[in-house]
Amino acid sequence: MSDSIWATSAAFMNDANEMKTGVNALKSTFARIEGSLSKTDRDLVSRSSLLRGSSVFDSFLVSASALPDLLTLWRGYGAGQVAYAVGLDRARTLVPREQIPGDEHPCPPPGYRDGEIEEIDDRLIRLYDSDSVFVFGGEWKDVKYVSTTGTPDHETQIRDFIAERKFAIARGAFLVDVGPNVDGPINHEKDDGFIDEREVRIIVGLSPDWKFVKFREGRFGLIPYIEMTAGAADTHYISKDAPTLLPIGHVKIGPSPDPESALRALRVFLDSQGYGSTEISASSIPFR
Repeated sequence: MSDSIWATSAAFMNDANEMKTGVNALKSTFARIEGSLSKTDRDLVSRSSLLRGSSVFDSFLVSASALPDLLTLWRGYGAGQVAYAVGLDRARTLVPREQIPGDEHPCPPPGYRDGEIEEIDDRLIRLYDSDSVFVFGGEWKDVKYVSTTGTPDHETQIRDFIAERKFAIARGAFLVDVGPNVDGPINHEKDDGFIDEREVRIIVGLSPDWKFVKFREGRFGLIPYIEMTAGAADTHYISKDAPTLLPIGHVKIGPSPDPESALRALRVFLDSQGYGSTEISASSIPFR
């Protein structure tokens, strides 16, 4: 039994608009209200990162459902066989597992360190380290279902952004636009056509790729993904060989022709894998 779950690059998810719905709704809202904005206000928005989405390729996503016994999901993900819904403790943050130990790229490609060092006033200054480890996200958050054409909340977000920028400028504040937050609320918005799924999700951004990212085969070629597992509260990632258990509190067996036998088999399996305290139950939906 695996001690991790996969977080896949959002660019390779089934929904082609994954992590794009929110920012597209913002763009639609801005297009609708820009006639009511002054040129100064329009420029504040256009020159910022507000309407720029996060890089879906570099964002790794785990999707789940807040409800464990949905016919929609059993049909979608358990067709032709008995499926299982694994209930994870949402209070536990998941962290990526290291795949290659070490502090430096083992085989850096040409140009890997270009731009790290810059000469300033005849001195060589290191601006950044390409091998520095950064991990963002890892917490379960509820998906907010929205209209793709925008909502009143999107308009409020735009107008609040303008007001905050103008206030900061009036105070003479120095503004640095660092771009969208990969785990920000806008990336947890989804087309309301999927509302039946009751999705919760984890979004993770990290670097360097060489340390964490794995690949598997898919219909469209190589699919980047990372392994996520349980970590201590003060850890950002888990070393490659560290033993861990996922925070599994409950497992529900999907519609089955013989739920009693399925439950017994699952109990024996979980007990043998270190999950003896994990509760199990069978779906209330009849097998067809």
